[in-house]
Amino acid sequence: MKKYLLALFIAIISINVSAQTLSVIPKIGITVSTISMEETDNVPFPGFEDEIKSKIGFTIGAALNYSINDRISIQPELNFIQKGYTEKSTSTWTEDDDGRFITTVTTSTTKNTLNYLEIPTLVKISFGGDTKFYVLAGPSFGIGLGGKYTYDSKITESYDDVSDTFKSSGKGNIKFGDRPENAEGMYIDNRLDFGLQLGGGILIARKILIEARYGLGLSNLYDSENNPETKNRVFQLTAGIPLTLR
Repeated sequence: MKKYLLALFIAIISINVSAQTLSVIPKIGITVSTISMEETDNVPFPGFEDEIKSKIGFTIGAALNYSINDRISIQPELNFIQKGYTEKSTSTWTEDDDGRFITTVTTSTTKNTLNYLEIPTLVKISFGGDTKFYVLAGPSFGIGLGGKYTYDSKITESYDDVSDTFKSSGKGNIKFGDRPENAEGMYIDNRLDFGLQLGGGILIARKILIEARYGLGLSNLYDSENNPETKNRVFQLTAGIPLTLR
């Protein structure tokens, strides 16, 4: 009896191992990112308006997919990903210069690009045959590498029927960590970015993979009480090619 049980146990293990596959998935795509910012009543001065919009970046990396069975697999990844946001602000004020009222309108657009090395660990559930649909979800851990910002601004001064316009533009570096004294550029307090990812996709004829994914950041980018709670949000659209290792 023991021999039959042992033979049955070995057969079950053999069937289970034979059903497991390991593949690597190189992938590349675009990102559309923004931030979620806590609403506050703090306005620098009357006539100031600020708007946060999304920006486009890119992502590249690879996934290691380990199939537990025909439907369920575990997928850790290592990706370079660009996050960030676009900030548009407008300010208007009027001052009295010896009886001549001068109105000044300042508009500026700043694009902030944040580069991360990100490590998601996802559970993937697939449906279908040679062409499969799938959904996936799981936690992710990001490490901030640095970034860049660019800005364009315009100042228009008007009085009576006369107006003058001044334009400027520039760029700089974004760094993670505490700002040193008298340092230039932009600094973000927290280098680590923990979050959740969820999405879905299609594997066409077992040869090409197209996927859409949303990343929900849970870590606050800033520690200071002077800054509102700010978290990353990013949508990814990627294409990959699964390469079976076994």
